[in-house]
Amino acid sequence: MAIFNQILLKDSTRLFLMPKQELFFSRIASVNMMDAIFWVNSAAKIIWVNDAVCSLTEYAREELLSMNIYDLNLDLARPQWSKYQADLEQEEFLIVECFHCTKKGQIFPIELKIASVEYEGQKYNCILLRDISQPK
Repeated sequence: MAIFNQILLKDSTRLFLMPKQELFFSRIASVNMMDAIFWVNSAAKIIWVNDAVCSLTEYAREELLSMNIYDLNLDLARPQWSKYQADLEQEEFLIVECFHCTKKGQIFPIELKIASVEYEGQKYNCILLRDISQPK
């Protein structure tokens, strides 16, 4: 999982940094993935997005980085997000289906895969957002 310029791996007891070469490959993969990936901090503020998030939500990167998760027009109320945060204390990750309304008003079902990580005493969430309106 990537946070800023460092990659964290989780084993059964601790988080540790990956070697620089693995950081390079992980960064390339996350930036160029087709699935939308974004990071939020413990206050639900968006702190990083890949290009797929911009494309899917129809927001510019600068707009997204000034928003929090509630501003993304997800069918996701603040109390639900608080519950998911509490659930992540017990689970490695969550999978949530909800709806998204783009900046231009298009509404479609999405799947969120949410994983939580703690780094230097701060909690972060990595969220993969995928359009599930088209059958596979």
